[in-house]
Amino acid sequence: MAHTLNVLLLSCLLSLGKLHAVWSSPPPPSIDSVIPKRFIPAVSLIATGYAGFSYGLYQTWYAPYRTSRFHIYNDWLEWRNMDKAGHLYSAFFQTALLYEGARWTGLGKTKSLVASSGLSLLFLSTIEVMDGYSSGWGFSFPDMGANLLGTALFASQAIWLKHPLLRVKWSSVGWTRTNYTVVGSKGTRYSLSEREENLFGASLPEQLLKNYNATHVWLSINPSTLLSKNSRWPKWLSIAVGLGAGNLYGGYKNEWTIDGEQFELSSHSFPRYSSIYLSPDLDWTAIHVRNIWLKRLFMVLNIFKLPAPALEYRTTGDIKWHWLLY
Repeated sequence: MAHTLNVLLLSCLLSLGKLHAVWSSPPPPSIDSVIPKRFIPAVSLIATGYAGFSYGLYQTWYAPYRTSRFHIYNDWLEWRNMDKAGHLYSAFFQTALLYEGARWTGLGKTKSLVASSGLSLLFLSTIEVMDGYSSGWGFSFPDMGANLLGTALFASQAIWLKHPLLRVKWSSVGWTRTNYTVVGSKGTRYSLSEREENLFGASLPEQLLKNYNATHVWLSINPSTLLSKNSRWPKWLSIAVGLGAGNLYGGYKNEWTIDGEQFELSSHSFPRYSSIYLSPDLDWTAIHVRNIWLKRLFMVLNIFKLPAPALEYRTTGDIKWHWLLY
């Protein structure tokens, strides 16, 4: 569910440029110099977006389930922790974009970091608290830990480094369709592609947001941050280490029940696995351009992993080479 927030927050931040035609203005100084014509619309947008998001999220996800007393649910290792990687990514990029938005309004570095970190955790904590009161879910400390880690990873680099060494990025192949028939305990034949649609959605946007079998979360490392100015290493070239998973058709096991009938995938034919990837990447913000619109575009592009060749190691022991991995 954190990905629903990602889309909303990104839309809100991009909409700042439409609220007032001042994106082409020079950046404010490093000290606090709040620009009212930027600050007031930004605060109004975030407040309205947060209220609308909270209401819409409750009506969409939680209203169909009965509420309960606040409770905790330990979902560690569910979906082979791909959802935790998603929380890390969500917290990192939300904090990064909110920080840039706060700096744009004229807030100084320290206040921008406090505001962006606090707002990012507020958005994400809202989801966890709602989970805690829903009978269908529960408050997850592992999720909150990933949220805190993602926020801290951005904030610590903003404090200590002139240019980030590590960035968390996301990519997806977009869609998976498996042509396989599962026979249930009562003899009913069930298409695995139908199981995928029930779990991950029938449309491409839903698949992009929900399908852990198609998602990769990356830690993109820019070595030039640690090298001397005379180094020949291109400042825009990064090395990315990615995490992915495959054959996940349930949170913990590839088993499910429909109308009292049990369905199960063979662990031999469909072994659940995690993948580690190694791939080159592009640090868009290390490319120096003068056009303010290109700078904003590069800032947004930098939350996505560039499609590139990649080496994959699977926990099943297999090693694969991809000429182009999305």
